[in-house]
Amino acid sequence: MNNAFYYSGIKPIPVEVEVILEPDSFRFLLRKDNQDQIIEWRISQIKPDLNHSDNKLILSYGSVPPFEYLEFQSNEFLEVLQNKYPYRKWINSENWINKHAFGLIIGGILILAVAIVSLYFIVAPKLSDNLTKAVPIKWEVDLGDKMFKQFMSDGKENSVKSMQLDSFFKLMNVVSDYPIRMHFSEDTIINAFAIPGGHIVVYKGLVDKISNYESLAGLLAHEYTHVAKKHSLKTILRSASSYLVLAAIFGDLTGLAGIILENANSIQNLSYSRNFEHEADQNAVAILLDRKIGLTGMLDLFKVFLSTGNKGLAVPAFLSTHPVTEDRIKYIESRMAKSEADTIDHHELKQLFQRLKS
Repeated sequence: MNNAFYYSGIKPIPVEVEVILEPDSFRFLLRKDNQDQIIEWRISQIKPDLNHSDNKLILSYGSVPPFEYLEFQSNEFLEVLQNKYPYRKWINSENWINKHAFGLIIGGILILAVAIVSLYFIVAPKLSDNLTKAVPIKWEVDLGDKMFKQFMSDGKENSVKSMQLDSFFKLMNVVSDYPIRMHFSEDTIINAFAIPGGHIVVYKGLVDKISNYESLAGLLAHEYTHVAKKHSLKTILRSASSYLVLAAIFGDLTGLAGIILENANSIQNLSYSRNFEHEADQNAVAILLDRKIGLTGMLDLFKVFLSTGNKGLAVPAFLSTHPVTEDRIKYIESRMAKSEADTIDHHELKQLFQRLKS
């Protein structure tokens, strides 16, 4: 049995009744004028709730006004009716949709937002990384050559010092599938960056700040790793693929060329992910240790970035694009503690570094 309030007449007064659900009817006992009256509603003639709310169910009965009503205070009763009489419609579903339209719209927007965010931050990066693996080295080198010409059109490259950088890196005996080409820019900003395909640009402002060849070796090994591990290309394609996802959703592909051009023009400002930076540090350390070059230089390099950034006016470009974190410094220190005794002095690298500084 189920408790409900029964209403009848022009000015109805609620009467609490116990409703028995029969196979084809509702039956309840009504006491009126000290007399008991059994009332029976045929299931086929019960009208659904026209303004259903979440905390009550109101069913009506009758062919002409005033109708009779049963008001069930528990919304769980709706589930009972749907299970017992699955062939009947107990609420006006269109009215329910209208009442909940705002919530449905908000829910739809949230679902769409989650889908877009998933595409942008999860699907797009994975697609771009898979695409990067499939890019032939020759295509990457050709792309890098075009980007380098576009970037170094300011005439600030010092060809003599570029050759010295090349000689320094060749003395490090790093075997690579890429044609690594070093470039020295006379610009005074504190930065260095790698271009897909093998170009590495080092600025005078950074060279002026470092004081030993070990720092330069660590810097070049770090930037070389960005080339060898395709970090620059992955970063560019991630940006472009994310744009492609958004363009596919909103139907605007006109700006795709612009986004690639923007990356080409500002590749020196690309910010690598924490994973990319850690991988570049690990590989650079492996290169230095294999050649018995001390790791103090890399630690000195990090200290240069941090000390320059703390002087106030502007954060060095290298510090903003290759953030020096406490974890990175601790990693270098931990490796130093294990391997510093195995290092040797490299006279040729030291001489080349001194010529570069002069």
